[in-house]
Amino acid sequence: MLPAWAGDAAGSFRSGRWGVEASYHGGKIFKHSPKINHVPRELSQGFQIDVYKKTLGEQPWHKPLNFPEFGGSLMYLRLGEHKVFGDVIALMGYGKFFMYRSKVVDLYTRVGAGYAYVTRKYDYLSNPTNNLISSNINMSVQIKIGAEWKMSPWTMLSTTFSFNHLSNSAANLPNYGANLLMGSIGIKAVPVVKDLSYNCERKRDFLRNEITAMYILGIQETYGFNGPKFPIHSAALTYGRYTSPGNKIFGGFCYEYVRAIHDFLNYNEITTRYTHTMEATTASFILGDEIMLGRVGMYYSAGIYLWKDYATLSPMYFRLGANVYFAQFGKKKAFKLFGGNYVKAHTSVAQANQFSLGGSIGFR
Repeated sequence: MLPAWAGDAAGSFRSGRWGVEASYHGGKIFKHSPKINHVPRELSQGFQIDVYKKTLGEQPWHKPLNFPEFGGSLMYLRLGEHKVFGDVIALMGYGKFFMYRSKVVDLYTRVGAGYAYVTRKYDYLSNPTNNLISSNINMSVQIKIGAEWKMSPWTMLSTTFSFNHLSNSAANLPNYGANLLMGSIGIKAVPVVKDLSYNCERKRDFLRNEITAMYILGIQETYGFNGPKFPIHSAALTYGRYTSPGNKIFGGFCYEYVRAIHDFLNYNEITTRYTHTMEATTASFILGDEIMLGRVGMYYSAGIYLWKDYATLSPMYFRLGANVYFAQFGKKKAFKLFGGNYVKAHTSVAQANQFSLGGSIGFR
């Protein structure tokens, strides 16, 4: 017989608005590029502490996203072959999205991103084996698929499978990054238990259309280890359509100028078909999705180059990150200002860590 306190997703239940989770993680780094010198055969393991808040429908985006949870994580990992690869301490924010709920188990996907400090990095003389990580400060991305098993109103057993990525996004070379496949088991605790219920009312009156313009600055190291760092300047103009208050699909165009290509052509006196400025410039068509968690947007996009610059090899790229909407004003908050942080990558290796500043206007 199912416990009465478990409830269901459509009605009332007994739980808490916020909680904490402690979990053990174990797994291995896998080799995703033939240029990687070595990956540890030993197990990488550690723990993660999460603090989260439950949504119940108070905001328009809660119900369309199936009442997600959001919070922050502190993660520690001792990587395999510790003397070569060291330790990882990561701080991440995350959103958890439920695919299935029952009185016994909830199934979910979870996406988190932030920054990590890695204690051991590549050095040509003292640590040449580790060409995965070449800087102490790195971006950290975690994608989980998991299940929460309901044991009581105040405790749940959590089991997950996760993909974890560490990279400085070409701010320092070599930049192949560490990819880990890990399993975890943990306990989720709810300190304050009370009767709760979901608000299933749906908001229909919102601005569905949006025009967005933004400037994007990327940082890229070139010409090998300890080489100079160059900016990558980009500008994007997109049209977005909200499918719900919690989700926006968008498409548009992006212009990009890579300073490193221009300087390389000039320094080596290379004759090209077009001017060196044109050879360092490209444009792309972009298509993406932004999951809106209040003032935070989880941003994903793919781009197809309309033409290639002098150094571009791949016909397409991906951008992953988050936007923070720090100002909203006007009728129905039609005008928004935001800043963002992304990773831009071609296939499995990141090209640049990028920062954005932009604005949007919404209309019916």
